[in-house]
Amino acid sequence: MMLARKLALLFTLTVLSASAAVAQSADDFYKSSRQRAQTGDFAGAIKDLTRAVELRKDFAEAYYARGGFKLLSNDLDGALADVERALELKPDIKPAYQTRAMIKFRKGDLDGAAEDYNHSIVAGWMMYESHIGRGNIKLRKGDAEGAIEDYGTAVALSPKRPQAYMNRSRARRMRGDAEGAMADLNAAAEAGAPDPSSIVPRSGAGQNDEEKMRAAGDPTRRVTETRSHRIVAVPGAAVVSDGPSAEMRSPNGDKMGAAMALSNRGSEMMRRGEADAAIEDYTKSIEIFPTGIAHGNRAAALLRKGDRDGALADLNRAVELDPRSAVAHLQRGQLMLEAGRDEEARKDFARALELDPNLKPMIDAALNNSKTRREQKQP
Repeated sequence: MMLARKLALLFTLTVLSASAAVAQSADDFYKSSRQRAQTGDFAGAIKDLTRAVELRKDFAEAYYARGGFKLLSNDLDGALADVERALELKPDIKPAYQTRAMIKFRKGDLDGAAEDYNHSIVAGWMMYESHIGRGNIKLRKGDAEGAIEDYGTAVALSPKRPQAYMNRSRARRMRGDAEGAMADLNAAAEAGAPDPSSIVPRSGAGQNDEEKMRAAGDPTRRVTETRSHRIVAVPGAAVVSDGPSAEMRSPNGDKMGAAMALSNRGSEMMRRGEADAAIEDYTKSIEIFPTGIAHGNRAAALLRKGDRDGALADLNRAVELDPRSAVAHLQRGQLMLEAGRDEEARKDFARALELDPNLKPMIDAALNNSKTRREQKQP
């Protein structure tokens, strides 16, 4: 009888211990998912969170976190389903409305995204990011005035952060306000630079002249604006983007914003034919936070100055920093073609086409131009 009681007690304790372990296991999987995400292992984070919600069906935070990592993995449908499930279970997860707005924007549901940003603004949550996100939607719809108003509110809320200035610069340029657009790029660079006094201000004079705005030289060369649209939100953070939201808050977030502003300002100088000023801005951008786009843009500016070695070094670095940059492969392929390194050029052109089939006309133009030049050199 005593043995039976001991066995019964042992069985009860084992069951209780197992129940506690199951509850703790869900938390453990949730915590380990965060650790995996910090190393960029989003697939592993999603796997851990899947185990967490299997063990605890009402784990709203785990659903929300999994939705964020699915967004990072471009699984928009899965991300939306998870975030909406999280809100069903726990409607007061305020960051979820921001994340759902991003997802809806990327799925083309601008009205739904705006509604979620409105919800965040009314709730007083992430006001800076929410006003920028709503401004971006207005800009996408062609309402530059409304976008400028939202960006202005964001500037007033956080005047030391660069993203709102940058986005307002784009809206002002759409309205033809060249001076205002350049003033905002200056402010964005100063707001995020480690040493604001090192930023040389530039004037917007002449930006409305369409001929000066058009990049000179070979049309196959492209100068781009820096837009980190591939960086998307993790739970509790927003995004550096000209898409659904605004800025990734990280130790390098403001530095990245300043670098982006300087790269974009350099592109404005290139459109005006001021290659030296553009090179200065691209160089400063790279010093603050190196990006493939800034290196690629500086390469184009250096080519205008006849510095092919410097341009090639920049393009090699651009490809190293962003191997999926079709434009960088296009630029380097063109440079190889002009140097007579046809095999290397073909490899770069093939990679550029693989990444962006829309570049085919530009590649065809580069090949045709090269063929014409070679035929003209023949006796």
